[in-house]
Amino acid sequence: MNCIELNGINKHFEVGERKNVLKGISLHINSGEMIAIMGPSGSGKSTLLNILGLLDRPTSGTYYLEEKDTNILKEKERAFTRNKNIGFVFQNFNLINELSALENVKLNLQFYNLYSKRKVDHKEALRRSKEALIAVGLEEHINKRPLQLSGGQQQRVAIARAIVNNPAFILADEPTGALDSSTTEEIMQVFKRLHQQGNTLIIVTHNKEVAKQCDRIIEIKDGEIVTSGKREDGS
Repeated sequence: MNCIELNGINKHFEVGERKNVLKGISLHINSGEMIAIMGPSGSGKSTLLNILGLLDRPTSGTYYLEEKDTNILKEKERAFTRNKNIGFVFQNFNLINELSALENVKLNLQFYNLYSKRKVDHKEALRRSKEALIAVGLEEHINKRPLQLSGGQQQRVAIARAIVNNPAFILADEPTGALDSSTTEEIMQVFKRLHQQGNTLIIVTHNKEVAKQCDRIIEIKDGEIVTSGKREDGS
């Protein structure tokens, strides 16, 4: 089943003169795929990321997420769909230093409760948050605060926060950009375990070694997809 289906996505901005940032992007991503998106600065990569993450709307074209037309969703519905179905991972972790790892992960479920009719109670939230941290190998660091953790461990907390809602897909924006090569490989091992468990992952990266570990590499240039195919092992 298609997890994501983009058809003819265009995005333009009117800043003085019209600027076409995305030009007829069509992309299908199956459930369980691990995809890398690459492209130089100014390619439209960030704009595509914002549309995939329901942070922006296309000027034209359709975006189906798990067979639901996201274009017809009102803002509150978009916010709920974003929180429930998309797990975000960022380069800079975006953790709250005053909270423990467990509390940072649990916070995502509290946001979920703002929009969902079915509330997650405190006991269930704790259980799910602990399970997410165990899944990324942080069972011994549950009660530590971010500044007590290494960069790689902080990114694992961020990944746990992303998966705690069991989202349709994980959208990772340069998740290894602030990490050294050894820690990058540790984080990629976490992503690959999640992939093996059936999770759908979209990783935006400049790192070719990261991209090579994905099922497909999608390259964007000047607002268009220029290549979209399986990685070439050993390339």
